[in-house]
Amino acid sequence: MLGKIAILEGGEHVPETIPLGEQGRNAVLGELKSIMSVYDNVCRM
Repeated sequence: MLGKIAILEGGEHVPETIPLGEQGRNAVLGELKSIMSVYDNVCRM
């Protein structure tokens, strides 16, 4: 999951965010960061 976050942080899309556009990509990035903060970045999906 952290790899996907890094891609999104770099301004790129992952396959799941392409249909969402830029605004959707930013929203997904925010949600992923929020979720991962609960796990303290230990989940390596």
